[in-house]
Amino acid sequence: MKEFSYEKSVNLIVSIMSWVMVLILSAGFLIEYSKGNRTLEFVISILSVGFISAIVGSISFIKNPTNRILRYISFTGFFVMYVFSLMTATTSVTFTFVFPLAALFCMYLDRWFMTIICSLIVILNGAYVINRFRTTDKLIIGEVAYSEFLTTMLIHVFVVILFLNSLLAVVYIFNRMKNAMDLKMKEVAHARLTEQMLNQKMKETGTVLEGNSRKVYEIVQEQHHSSQSVFSAIQEINQGANQNAISIQEQTDFVQSIQLKVKQTSQLSNLMEQEADLTAQNASDGLELIDRLQEKSTEVEENTVIASDLIHSLHKQTVLIQEICQHISSIAHRTNILSLNASIEAARAGDVGKGFNIVAQEVRKLAEQTMTLSTNIEQITSDLANSSLDSVQAMEKLQVINIDQSSLAKESGMMFHTINQHLHSVKEQIFSVHFNIKDILDANFKMNEAISNISAVSEETLANTEEAAAIMESHARGAERTEVLVEELLHTSADLIKLNNS
Repeated sequence: MKEFSYEKSVNLIVSIMSWVMVLILSAGFLIEYSKGNRTLEFVISILSVGFISAIVGSISFIKNPTNRILRYISFTGFFVMYVFSLMTATTSVTFTFVFPLAALFCMYLDRWFMTIICSLIVILNGAYVINRFRTTDKLIIGEVAYSEFLTTMLIHVFVVILFLNSLLAVVYIFNRMKNAMDLKMKEVAHARLTEQMLNQKMKETGTVLEGNSRKVYEIVQEQHHSSQSVFSAIQEINQGANQNAISIQEQTDFVQSIQLKVKQTSQLSNLMEQEADLTAQNASDGLELIDRLQEKSTEVEENTVIASDLIHSLHKQTVLIQEICQHISSIAHRTNILSLNASIEAARAGDVGKGFNIVAQEVRKLAEQTMTLSTNIEQITSDLANSSLDSVQAMEKLQVINIDQSSLAKESGMMFHTINQHLHSVKEQIFSVHFNIKDILDANFKMNEAISNISAVSEETLANTEEAAAIMESHARGAERTEVLVEELLHTSADLIKLNNS
């Protein structure tokens, strides 16, 4: 852009100077014509060349201010006028017209163009000097005049050559300077471009840094809030685990109490079996009194039916206890699995609260179910104890009746055998109850072990939740420190963007 602007300026100056020089030459030739030194045809011819050259040059400049042809058009017109002027001159100073001519086109700083101009001017002036030597007779003008003529011609030649060489040297030096300046300008432009690119890159980097810092700040804030939420959730889970541990301990004590009750029931069953054996022995011993027990047989039968019903009720309740114990064992197994999952979830500390919260809720639900079933076991065991007590009372009544029947054994022989069969059936039922109670004891022992395992896992879960709470608390403190650092990074990126904009 700068090179084209410079050439436009030179073309403008050349166009203006063309008109100035044409007008000056026109005035000079008109003066010569008025003095009679020039013919009208000569003046018109030479001025036509000058005006045509100036007009064509001006039109060319208007169409394209940076047109390189303009210099050749202008020089051609001036050179033709210079040739006519020099070759037809009546004074020896006409050659000085070459000075403004050469100096004008020297502004283009075109070495090859100036070399052509200087060569043509030297050739023209050489031809002029040769022609003057050829047309000048030493004998006619005299020795002194010829000597002055010779000096003038030599000065003419040397002045033209020295001036043109000076112009060529100036053009050469200016070209060197121009090339150096162009190189420097390119380096400066490259440096400015690099600086602009760096500034743009720094601005983009600052913008990206600010955007990323804001995103990181938002993420850290969200993480901070999440950490606080998770910490609160872990604290709640920890409290729930403490309550669960207390509940499990209470349930353990309750199961142990149930086990004690069942053991007592087993002892009572053994006593009932002994009493049944004793009753059978008494029945054998009272065979002689069977006949006298006829009146009591009906009462014995009724009490025996009652005892049988009570024993059956005890058996059903015992079976129900067994089913409930199996259910409790299943729940304990599920609780163990869920507690293990809770421990794994707490150790992973992934999305820390969600998975463990669900597991903790399931643990609480299963604990509540276990408590409900344990309550049922207590009620059923109480009923079992009451039924056993009723059975004992019935058997005591049966014993009294058997005593009375012993005195009447001889009177009720056939009925005694029937009663003996009923006693054998009662003994079998008592043995069945004793066997079922033993199974209940085994199941209760296993359930006690399962609850102990649950208690151990619960304690481990409690320890893990406390450790997770400590980790999340430390993580929350780290998030707070990170939030402060990101805020400083945001301020730094904002200052960087302001610095680039300024």
